[in-house]
Amino acid sequence: MTSKLIFAVVILSLLLTPASAYSEEPYTINIHSDRDAILAGQRITYTANLTNNLNRTDTVELSITGDPQTTWVTLNDYSIRLDQSETREFIFYISPPYDTPVSKYLFRLKATSKNNTQDSISKDINMYVIEVSKIDITIFATDKDYYLIGEKVTLTTGVKNLGTGKSRNATLKVELTGLSAGQKTINIPPLEVDQEHMEKIEYTFNKHHDKGTYELKGTLLDESGVEINTSTTLFEIEKRAIIKQKRDESSTILEKTITLQATNNGNEKGTIRIIEDKSKIPHVIEFDKAPDEETLDGDAKYIWTCELEPLETCTVTYKIKHWVYVVVFIVMIALIFAILNIIERPLITKKCEKGRIRTVTIEIKNRARQPIDDVLVQDLIPTMFSVAESSTTIKPASIKRKKNGTLLIWKLGKLAPKDERIISYKIKPILDVEGKVTLPKAKIIAKSSTGMKYKCRSQSIKAS
Repeated sequence: MTSKLIFAVVILSLLLTPASAYSEEPYTINIHSDRDAILAGQRITYTANLTNNLNRTDTVELSITGDPQTTWVTLNDYSIRLDQSETREFIFYISPPYDTPVSKYLFRLKATSKNNTQDSISKDINMYVIEVSKIDITIFATDKDYYLIGEKVTLTTGVKNLGTGKSRNATLKVELTGLSAGQKTINIPPLEVDQEHMEKIEYTFNKHHDKGTYELKGTLLDESGVEINTSTTLFEIEKRAIIKQKRDESSTILEKTITLQATNNGNEKGTIRIIEDKSKIPHVIEFDKAPDEETLDGDAKYIWTCELEPLETCTVTYKIKHWVYVVVFIVMIALIFAILNIIERPLITKKCEKGRIRTVTIEIKNRARQPIDDVLVQDLIPTMFSVAESSTTIKPASIKRKKNGTLLIWKLGKLAPKDERIISYKIKPILDVEGKVTLPKAKIIAKSSTGMKYKCRSQSIKAS
């Protein structure tokens, strides 16, 4: 009987004694993480397994404390209900801010029974924040957004170490897309904390072909070629036709050549009207391209219209013919010269009086404005007449007998301007002749002071 009583007391005491008296900890916690050390700004994921060692079902409340602010911690489950010996898994995260100093940080996970706060357990968590070199593109821009034809484009780039430790080598690849695609590379050396590497790139565009909108894209790569970040910027090159005109003239004695040129020095197709004042162009003209004729502001114009692509040139040539005027001028000069020659050449006239013995009179006059020299007068007397030698007013220098008559020659020497000489002699017929007989023309030969020779004849006359 006594032994049964003792056994009952033991059983009762076992039932009334808390499980904590027979177990070292009311709960068991096992924690695993994807890593122990991170860079500031990154996140560690923790997986925890909580086992209920109590001999009853319990509700466990969870909390995490540590030196830094608890805002670093993300815990989804703050209360877990566990049956006896049940194990449950839960996840929490710790994310140190970007500006967290490099150091070791201690956190403590605590599990406490909601029904009996004496049933609790805690687990320390060590986390390490290591140095981080975070480089990024801080400047990626052109000096302006719109460029005129022929202007250079300057791109300014900046890469800065925004981390907590020295960076390693990096590369900034800059790609230009558009009509003139191209790629350039900037090597970024190791940078200290807050150090910035700046560099400029200049782009020169073809001023006759490149136009419109372009994009510059910068890709920042680490030393392994892994992309860190990208940045883009846009700019525009104007579209415009720049047409310049040029005029050249060249002349010869026969014609004048005018060349008109228009060249498109822009990057866009354009139209030009080359205009010449019709009133200033003579009628004697030759065009290589027929112009249009229009009236602008009341004035008649010649107009050539040209459509020009970039670098294309339109050339118009026309010639003003001088030869017509040259011919007219030469004819006028010749006419004037002929008139002057007629006017200034010596005048010789011959006349004969009627009668049995006829008196022949020869008159000579110097009509020039300068003296004439070596004046020689010749007159032929037909064979049917004879001359009375003593009848001559001026004695001949010589008398020559010819088959067709007698040639009288007078040498008068020099005659001053407007001087006159009269020579007369008498002739009589050797035979009786009925009707009229034609007497030959008298002739004068002379030379001007400038060396011009004159040969003039008188009119022919009839002796009756």
